[in-house]
Amino acid sequence: MMQLRYSRQDESEADRYGVDAMAEAGYDPHAMLEVLEILKQASNGPRPPEILSSHPLPETRIAELEAYLKGKGK
Repeated sequence: MMQLRYSRQDESEADRYGVDAMAEAGYDPHAMLEVLEILKQASNGPRPPEILSSHPLPETRIAELEAYLKGKGK
């Protein structure tokens, strides 16, 4: 259980680094939200509770990135 918690945090951190890299490369970082929406639609089936998952749920990742981008003024 402890290892899973860190994996989810690492995934969230990777999402933030990814949108920063996209912005630095001249791409719209909001496009990452579209990718996560596709991921959300593709995983439209039974899922384990987020606490037992190695990755945050797509809904969580979207909400976290929206807040991150808003905080950065993007």
